[in-house]
Amino acid sequence: MSTFPPIAVQSLNTVDLGRHGLIEASAGTGKTFTIEGLVIRILKEIPDLSIENILLVTYTEKAASELKARIRIKIKNELERPLSQSNTRVLQNALNDFDSASIQTIHGFCHALLNDFSFESGSLFQTELIDDRLLFERALKKQMRSVWPDKYDRWLPALLAISGFNRQATTIEQKVITLARGGYRPEAGDRLYPDPNQTTTFSLIEDFKLAQKDLDTLMGSQSGFADNYQQLNFNARSKKSLLNKIINPMVDWLGIQRSDHPDLLGFGEIYEAFFTNSKFKIKGPGAIVPEKYNAGKD
Repeated sequence: MSTFPPIAVQSLNTVDLGRHGLIEASAGTGKTFTIEGLVIRILKEIPDLSIENILLVTYTEKAASELKARIRIKIKNELERPLSQSNTRVLQNALNDFDSASIQTIHGFCHALLNDFSFESGSLFQTELIDDRLLFERALKKQMRSVWPDKYDRWLPALLAISGFNRQATTIEQKVITLARGGYRPEAGDRLYPDPNQTTTFSLIEDFKLAQKDLDTLMGSQSGFADNYQQLNFNARSKKSLLNKIINPMVDWLGIQRSDHPDLLGFGEIYEAFFTNSKFKIKGPGAIVPEKYNAGKD
């Protein structure tokens, strides 16, 4: 079998329509533009092919709709240019028959193919193409109801609070579903932290206990942190809000902790204040650092 070495091309007009081609480009650099041009060239240079003989597939409904609209506009614009009689006829026929163009998503094309060849494929006559996101949502809800309580036991409410789940449950659920549907690609370098295969709930609790000791050394009642923070010279309202909402509650929380049984839920409520207090310009633990000490103007 003969093989053809790859040839890099710099112009759309130099693409050999008789060969297989691979288009590699970053987002926004002209892949769709190139496809539009190739469709026009195929219609003009291969007269035996009509628009319904060209198959274009892409990943999403949005991308398929955009590609279809852009190719239709491209054909219209091409007809406004001086063309030979044969090219005008070919492109006008393509425009007239454009509704028969096969510009679809991959799953849409497969579904249509199975319906058209039901006997040959052994598939049912009445099949429905569904969005598998709904199936993943049901599976996740089932996990949340039946698996999470057993796996995380009494720590579950606190873990949900610390993770921010109570504040943005829908967003977190959608992220999990996206990962489950193929958004997580370890072969491309994606990583989950903490690693679910190497981390258990109880190891996380032990890590939290160690962090609690460090926090007590830094901010505990014996450290004088709150008194020293009071002496800092920055916006009085911001300082008062931080002391009342974060620092003093944290000092009080540290004062009643047992090293063998940390109050994760109480910590989660204090930690949540970092994100829910409208007076904090910075959301998260970074809010505790006055802006004037972080290149700000507070």
